[in-house]
Amino acid sequence: MLESEYLQLNKDTFMNSENSILGNQLVVMSRADLDALVEKMASNLIAMRVEAEDKATRRNDACPVVYDDERFITREETAKLLHMDFSTLWRWNKLDILRPNKVGPRRVMYKYSDVLRKLNGEGQQKEKKKEEQIEEQKGEGNAERS
Repeated sequence: MLESEYLQLNKDTFMNSENSILGNQLVVMSRADLDALVEKMASNLIAMRVEAEDKATRRNDACPVVYDDERFITREETAKLLHMDFSTLWRWNKLDILRPNKVGPRRVMYKYSDVLRKLNGEGQQKEKKKEEQIEEQKGEGNAERS
């Protein structure tokens, strides 16, 4: 019996045993077996990485939605471009500062041109006016309660 066959037999017996001890274990194998194991692991890692890149590519291909010569981006992309949280995007929607377009029952997309306008600082006066109105309404609400 070859050493590798002996080790495989012992490995199968040890791994299938219900009394196996978890933790540090000493494994003895030949150089050829080690090379084969390293090559197998490397090929598995490469396959997983290629699969992950394929998934990311498919996801990115689906994101740039163009409708009537207008590009739309997702809420995640919008938040990342504007360096803000989803809650700020939600508030801006309620304040009519940056309105998304609904796609389906739960998904929203933003016009890329609108996001670029916000990024370039256009419409800041509209934003300030809306926030001032909200503050005034909160102040009136507090005054009525007193």
